[in-house]
Amino acid sequence: MNRSWQYAVLYLVVSLLLSMTIGTVYAQESATATAGYRGDGVPTDLWAVQLAAGTDPLAFAAQNGFEFAGQIAHLRDLYAYRIPGTGAAMFSEALDDLTSAAQTAAGMETFSQSAAALLRSSPVVVSFMQQTARQQLSRVPTDPQYPNQWHLNNTGQFGGTAGEDVNIVDAWNGGIDGTGVQIGIVDDGLEYTHPDLSPNARTDIDWDYNFNDADPFPGSGDWHGTAVGGVAAAADDGAKCGVGAAYNAQLAGLRLISAGTTDTQEANALSHQRAEIDIYSNSWGPSDSGSVLEAPGGLTLAALADNVINGRGGLGNIYTWAAGNGRANNDDAGADGYASSRFVIAVSATDLNGIVSWYSERGSAILVNSPSNGDTVGITTTDRTGSNGYGGLADPDCTNDFGGTSSATPLVAGVIALMLDANPNLTWRDVMHILVNTSDKNDPSSAGWTVNAAGHDFHRDYYGFGRVDASEAVTVAQSWTNVSAQLSHVAAMVSPNVTIPDNNTTGVSSTVSVTSPSFSALEHVEVLINISHTSRGQLQVELVSPSGTVSRLMANRPDTGDNFTNWLFMSVQFWDENPAGTWTLRVKDLASGTTGVLQDWQLRLYGRNTAPTPTPTPTITPGGPTLTPTNTATPTNTFTPSFTPTNTATPTNTPFGSVTYSGQLDTCDPQFNRPNTSLASTSTSQHRYETYTFTVGTTGTYTLEITAAAYDSFMVLYSPSFNPAAPLTNALEADDDDGAGLLSLIQRTLNAGTTYVLVSTTYTGTDTGTYTININGAGVVNPVSNTITLGCVTPTPTATNTSVPPTNTSTNTATFTPTATPTSSTAPPTATFTATNTSIPPTSTPTVTNTSVPPTNTPTATVTNTSVPPTATFTATNTTPPTAYCIIISRTSISLSEGGVSVIYNVRLSASPGAGETVTITPSYDPSQVIISPSSRQLNSSNWNNGRNFTITAVDDTIAEASPLATTVGHSGTSNIGGSPFNGITGCAGLLPVSIIDNDSVSPTATSTNTSVPSTNTPTATVTNTPLPPTVTATATATNTNVPATATPTNTPGLAGIIVNPTTINTHEGASGITFNVRLAFAPQAGEIVYISAIGSDGTQFTVTPASRQLTLSTWNTGRNFLVTAVDDTVQDGAFAGQVTFTVTSSQMTSAYFAFTPSNVVTVNISDND
Repeated sequence: MNRSWQYAVLYLVVSLLLSMTIGTVYAQESATATAGYRGDGVPTDLWAVQLAAGTDPLAFAAQNGFEFAGQIAHLRDLYAYRIPGTGAAMFSEALDDLTSAAQTAAGMETFSQSAAALLRSSPVVVSFMQQTARQQLSRVPTDPQYPNQWHLNNTGQFGGTAGEDVNIVDAWNGGIDGTGVQIGIVDDGLEYTHPDLSPNARTDIDWDYNFNDADPFPGSGDWHGTAVGGVAAAADDGAKCGVGAAYNAQLAGLRLISAGTTDTQEANALSHQRAEIDIYSNSWGPSDSGSVLEAPGGLTLAALADNVINGRGGLGNIYTWAAGNGRANNDDAGADGYASSRFVIAVSATDLNGIVSWYSERGSAILVNSPSNGDTVGITTTDRTGSNGYGGLADPDCTNDFGGTSSATPLVAGVIALMLDANPNLTWRDVMHILVNTSDKNDPSSAGWTVNAAGHDFHRDYYGFGRVDASEAVTVAQSWTNVSAQLSHVAAMVSPNVTIPDNNTTGVSSTVSVTSPSFSALEHVEVLINISHTSRGQLQVELVSPSGTVSRLMANRPDTGDNFTNWLFMSVQFWDENPAGTWTLRVKDLASGTTGVLQDWQLRLYGRNTAPTPTPTPTITPGGPTLTPTNTATPTNTFTPSFTPTNTATPTNTPFGSVTYSGQLDTCDPQFNRPNTSLASTSTSQHRYETYTFTVGTTGTYTLEITAAAYDSFMVLYSPSFNPAAPLTNALEADDDDGAGLLSLIQRTLNAGTTYVLVSTTYTGTDTGTYTININGAGVVNPVSNTITLGCVTPTPTATNTSVPPTNTSTNTATFTPTATPTSSTAPPTATFTATNTSIPPTSTPTVTNTSVPPTNTPTATVTNTSVPPTATFTATNTTPPTAYCIIISRTSISLSEGGVSVIYNVRLSASPGAGETVTITPSYDPSQVIISPSSRQLNSSNWNNGRNFTITAVDDTIAEASPLATTVGHSGTSNIGGSPFNGITGCAGLLPVSIIDNDSVSPTATSTNTSVPSTNTPTATVTNTPLPPTVTATATATNTNVPATATPTNTPGLAGIIVNPTTINTHEGASGITFNVRLAFAPQAGEIVYISAIGSDGTQFTVTPASRQLTLSTWNTGRNFLVTAVDDTVQDGAFAGQVTFTVTSSQMTSAYFAFTPSNVVTVNISDND
């Protein structure tokens, strides 16, 4: 068999490794019979055997009385066999107790030696090794309180919403734990002798700035800093109070706030050991009473400005800062000059449901939020040892009662420590950029969310750019390229000296024009302002960017102090917007009694230069030619081009990045005796096949996956060529169903420059149908040729090219001759255009849908094409191009179990967004069946091809349902750029099927033909239904619909109706949501899905979630819940009365529920809290 040298080397290496271990297996057995088994393991009855090439592994098992356990990974000629009696039984409970299993295996050594002798004597055995079992250890922390640390891993353990956490476990499992990063806890002291803190304490760099010594140990009433330090970096020692976010980072105690401080002390504390300390966590600041306006002194501001430039060896120190706990006092972080400094990361707090904590302030300077306590459960962390502390747990050295933005802030500091562990070269601004781009949009239904002109979601009040996502931030940090230097533009002082109207929502405006700024992408925006007013809390200050983004720099609050004098506001909400244009400052006095004057103000802009965004050209499709048509008509004819290449040059086009293509196996396709997965033999039946020949540009790991097929698929990879008459020759790997369901997947190392042939075929010889294949990996994929068709009569394979169009260097000439006259009266029957064709036509005779030719042109054309071999001639039917822009989903189906584990899947884009473009992917699903977190993901030009992950979990309800239950997940995309082809995109393969196994016991089913309802209730409903044909109208009077769950009702054709309970909801602004249930009055048909949509009368007053529910024959009588939540605005709008109405439709057009409009309503009464 002709193999490449690389695989020969691989087999040699594997053989040597196996043969070297054979001599040690038995020594290990006796040595480990009574020992611990994390290191050496327990001998099992599973054996790894390498067979000679061409040996049938099943026949080998039968000849020797072994049990065949499958091929090992994708390793050629390596198989697993069970040899009973030679060790602890695999795939059984025997290995649950390794100590007991070792004792059992110790008595089987003789049989094991006999098995080894048998294998040695076999002429077809190259090498073998008995397998040992070892207990693998999870990287999840082992501290006893870790399961209660919902802020790190929220499973709903305290009644919260699963997934509303900082998503940190994947980062830990990737080996990122904060090693080598130093966090300074600037607070009231740090109990560095605490068992959970001492392993990470850097006592050599501690300092007490209150008493000017090197011992920051807290006083008897100082609890705060010890709890803060634990949230950031408590050690994973398995001993006490849980762990910190960066449990291997080191802590320095910087005692500052246990006594009054001066500007000098603050400046020194925030600069202490700045070459050693990377991150300074600050959970302190001015009073949150709502009546204080306070900023750092000049020395502290100067120190911060100097440290972000010169600290950390020039990378800049990083400061996290609590945004404040004054929400109950209507305070605003804009009044806190510490938290609103552009040199710090201001952090707000959210509760275990992802909702803003009752105390967490609003503010335009808030960059991110993170979990902390709310109305119920607090944060579990380290406490002062003994009885001196917050308490709440049996262990007095730990607490579960910490919280506030004081806890949210060190949690972000810990996440940043993980980022620096992943990439120590991040600057202070790099950290901010990564947080902006990776944070999750929590509480997505909140009315405060908006999108700035650069495409970033931000919350105008509480959440910044979202809740920190540790794993995502670490992933991005690992490959992050440092941003360019920060530049500034300081406008001239503007002096409007205009009176601010009293109690007026319009207020006054003043503008500044910014022309030719030195940079193109904003980061921080400051406004220096002077306003004379004797009750400044009555004022609201807003800044509007040239792009129209509105940032509220200060909300009105209960501050009766005088004036804003040289006050510096700051906003991050314009991040990445272009600064050029007219900026507008608006000041409003929202209370009566006093007036004031907007005296003067100054705009200060900070940002960086980015690569210019190319002007989009609508006629360019990735992978296709640039078209220059000479007519502008819209012809609709289908034309048949004939390509007659004239060049003999070798194509030099740049290869593709990721390729998705579709084909169809049909009766006209050729057949062969495909190999079996062992590659030792072939099938005895004939199988239809199609081929795809390609090379790759980079040596590395690639995934070749059939993502969808109408049959049980099978694929074989060959190199360098494929001969159907000799199907085992050059075969590298064959796969049946390593992908999802019955789909095939091969993942292996491919070598740059080597030619590969992927053969798509079937497991069963008679199968036919369509299929879709995706190839992606370490580098670009360069298609060479194919034999793909979409049916026998008109072959038209579809290829979706997700990479940058190739560059061509040679010329082909082709003539397009229309076969039909355009329907447009303005279009000549023959149009001429010149195009550079950058796609690679196949060398054989398939029909190709070229994604680069606009359907609106039906011309005669000259095409410059670098890739068509000189002898290739093919005919193609060019119709509307396939959608080149869609969402690629890593799984073709998902199986879940109620109460079972979650499943992670990846979404990515089929093509790269433009520079500065952000595409938001949002899943849509039935929340009564599954929960998907986070609510959306963002992709851009740097991560579009790697994608981002969603986690899907089955809802563990108490309803006995048909099992497995089938549902679907849809995905849609929106772009921050109007007119982008990514707006409105959906999944490339359509909906994602999800199958759920129910864990609720089903009551015995009684067969009943009863279509009536028990008479305990007698609501009368008159229902008019118009089923097919439309002339039939059925009117029915229905009684109580509470059909017993144990009965299987016979559907009554022609009847439809819904039952809603309750029909009145009384709530108030700021209250939690209230549920109501909707069920069906009559059972649907078998297999029918009834869709119920709930529509609120005024979205500014209340929301209804989800937008729709699905009911089936198994759930029609239990129904599904909707949630009504009052919008907590700041408008004094009094009491409100609204309604929820409903529309209903069905998956079956003949059903009475199809296009049915019920008369039911839910009345919603809302009282105002303003």
